[in-house]
Order: sequence, then C-alpha cells, then structure tokens
Amino acid sequence: MANLKSKDQRHVIPNWRRFDITANLGELNGNIDSKQETSFKPEIDDLLDDWESSKTIGVAADILGVAISLNQTESKEIAEIARFVMENQDISSSSLKRAAQSVLSIENKSRLIFETDDLDASFNLQKLYISISRVKKILRTNPRNAIAWVELGRLYSIQGLDNKAERSILNAIFLAPENRYVLRSMTRFYSHLGNVEFADKFLKKAQLTKHDPWVMASSIAISDLRETNSKFAKSALLKINSNSLNPFASSELSSALASLELKNGKLKNSKKLFRKSLIDPNDNALAQAEWASQKEIKLDVVDPGNFKLQISYEALARDSYEKGDWETSLDYSSKWFFDMPYSKQAIVFGYDIALHKLRDYKRASNIGKMGLISHPNDPFLINNIMYTLSLNNEQEEAELLYSKIKSTKLERNNSTHICLIATKGLISYRQGNQEKGKKLYLEAIEIAKDFKNDELANLALINFAREEIRYSGEYDIEVINKLKKLKEKSNDDQLIELINDVIDLTNDDT
Repeated sequence: MANLKSKDQRHVIPNWRRFDITANLGELNGNIDSKQETSFKPEIDDLLDDWESSKTIGVAADILGVAISLNQTESKEIAEIARFVMENQDISSSSLKRAAQSVLSIENKSRLIFETDDLDASFNLQKLYISISRVKKILRTNPRNAIAWVELGRLYSIQGLDNKAERSILNAIFLAPENRYVLRSMTRFYSHLGNVEFADKFLKKAQLTKHDPWVMASSIAISDLRETNSKFAKSALLKINSNSLNPFASSELSSALASLELKNGKLKNSKKLFRKSLIDPNDNALAQAEWASQKEIKLDVVDPGNFKLQISYEALARDSYEKGDWETSLDYSSKWFFDMPYSKQAIVFGYDIALHKLRDYKRASNIGKMGLISHPNDPFLINNIMYTLSLNNEQEEAELLYSKIKSTKLERNNSTHICLIATKGLISYRQGNQEKGKKLYLEAIEIAKDFKNDELANLALINFAREEIRYSGEYDIEVINKLKKLKEKSNDDQLIELINDVIDLTNDDT
C-alpha cells in the first residue's frame, strides 16, 4: 500500500537552485536592513587582480559569481567584466550570460527566468553530464571557487551521487564558511541527505547566522526539523518586530517563526508573522504560508496568484490541489520537481494526485520513478512505485524494484516497512497466490496494531478487503461492517474514497 506520510509536514528549508537563478531572484542581495548593510562582505580584490593579468571567460565567470554573491556588482570593473561576457557570448555558458545580464540590468525582471521547456531540458541526463564536466573544468582552473563546488554538489545530488555531492559541499563550506549562498545550499543538501544535525551545528557556529536573516531563517528551520529549540528564535523575533529589516530579506525569517508559533499553538502570533512573511515573499515563504493555511483553517487564506513571483510552482501546486483542480496541480508539481530535481516532496505530492485523485496508476508509477534518479534506493519511493505498478497489474516490474531494497534495514515499526509487507501482499494476490497475500496483509495489520499505528492498520485492512473481494468475489461481512463504521468516524477524504471502492465491489457482487 502507498505511504504518503512525508507530505504531512513542511519546514522553511531554503530552496537550492543554480547560483545565477538564485541571484536573479534577489536572494543574494546584500540589502537586508533599512539602516545598514550586512557586515560580512569580503572583498574580491584578489580576483580582480587575476582579471587584470588574464582576461578570460573562466576568470570572468569566477568574478561575476563572487560579485553577485557578495552584492558587489555596482563597480566599473564588474560592469566591464559583464560586458566582456556579453561580447563573447559564443564561448560563454547560458548561466554565465544570465549572470552578466543581471549585472547590466539587461534582463526584463518580470519575465520568467526560464520556461517550462528549459526545465525539462535541464533534467536531461546527458545535459547533466555536460554540466558536471563544465563545472569540473572551472574548478581545475580555480579550485578555490566555492560557488562552483556548490554547483557541482547540486548536480551530483540530482544524480543521486550523495557521497560525491557531500565532498563538494564540504569543500565549499571550507572555502567560504561565511557565505550566504554556500550556507543555505549546505542546509538544503544535508536536509536532503538526512543529516540535519550536521547542518544545525554548522549554522549555529557560523558568525553570519547572527546577522543575516536568510541564514538565521535556515538555522531556525533546521532546528525545528530536528525537534530542538533554536538559540536564534528570540533574537529573530526581536529583529522582525523592530521592522528594520527589508520585507523581502526577512520573508523566510518571518515564515520560520510563524511556523514555530503555529506548532506551539500560538495562533494569533503565527497569523501575524505569516502576514509579515507575505509582504514581499520569496517562493519558499509563499509556499509555507499556503501549506500552513491548508493545515490550519483559522489562518488567512492565501492566493498565490496575487503574488507576482518569478517562480512559485510549489505554492501554485498546493493552491490548485486545495481547489480540486487536479490536472493543474499536477502540472505545477512537475514544474516544482524540475525546478528542484532533488526534491522528494514534489514527487510525493504529484504521486498522490495521480494515484488518489486521477486514479492514473501508470502516471503515478512514472512520477515515482523520476524520484529514483536522485533517491535511487529510497524504500519509501520504491514501495509506492511497487504499489501502483501492482494496481496496474505490472507485478514483474514491482518485484524487480523490491530487489533494490532487500538489503536495506528498516525498523519493524517503520511505516515504510509495514507498507512494504502490505504491498508484497498485493503483489501476491495479483499473481494469483491468495494464501500468501492474505498472510502478508494480516502480518502488516498485526505489526501496525502492535505499535498502535491505527492509520496504517486501517489502510492495510482496506487494501486487504479489496484484494479478497477481487480475487474470490466473496467478502467477510464483519470486515465490511467495520469499514463502514470507520468511514462514519473518519474525516480523511482519501480513506473514505478507498472504503467506498471496497463497498462498491460488494454492491457489484450483489
């Protein structure tokens, strides 16, 4: 049976995009405070000296990357370098040209940074290999380019090569431990990796975290993900209440604090902070507010369409889902995924729509398979793909997938472990082995009950009842009555729909 538990929570973990896109979105701008700039703005004189001695595209790329990151793009030297790039477009990468355009203010800021076709192309594995090769070439010329190391880590992460990605990220934070882009990328990577403790500790010791609202927001969010208290929460609240911060620069910080207050049951404070986060939000803050408004009906309703952001795929996907526009929601969820191909959340979201709302098992399986590129041996995703493959009577492929996780050790009470047992029961039924299928479903139900997981026990029972009726045309009236009572008590639309499917099978029989 499908396991969708990971879609229940959301944290304000920073999004991780290419450097030039992040810069164009304004998330690297140094203007964080209405009274003063951040005190952490290292000079780039050494790189400019390199430019004087070697005016090449490689050196230009290094300098523009650092200049945008440190908000030092207004000097004549940087403008000269940007013009040099534009005059040599035939040997410049597309990302470098966009960075130069950003410096020269050529690009129309109201236009989307990239179109949907570009998103699809960016996930083409062949182009991914080319991008990795290009970044490696940059690093051979300048191995101290922290931004390039981050990009290499991002590309490796998309490929599911987490060990290589981690080495790249560690190089970046060694070279630039007080760089906003590096720290926020590191935070997202270690969240993806599941090692949030490392990210939490590193952010807490970074000096930049004390002053930069973007990094402080990341630290608060990662502490919340760890279920620990953040040492920056109080000082962050003072910053927000002082109204001295730029609304855009503080949008994630307000959002992270609003989420904490919501979690602690302080609805009035949460509502106030979410409103502040939406004065001039980035896409992460907007998506968090959209998620929270669906979780807590007493919060303000959020309409992402009212915010003219260059990128807001997740928020739009969630909004369309809430409105019952499944195809539109699925379309936005795919754009969300292509924007951040390492994101399992986007995959789970789209899978849920395809499975439960559209009842398109083939589509759901294909969505899940996309997630396996960056999460190649993830038991959660593999179980879900196996489930929809089996519902579509593709048992052989489902069994082949299971072989990828046989070596993975899951705790007996792990929800994915329980779901896998039930899914193997489904496969057995569809292969004509009723006895084995029944045994596996009952085992899943027993384990779920042992660990007082009523939700999974009920879900396994519903799937078991469906397969019994499909196989034999017979049903246990006690089980059906139990499902009817469960339906009366439940507020879960998804569970009710599954029960109705089983009841419909009994009606067909009569």
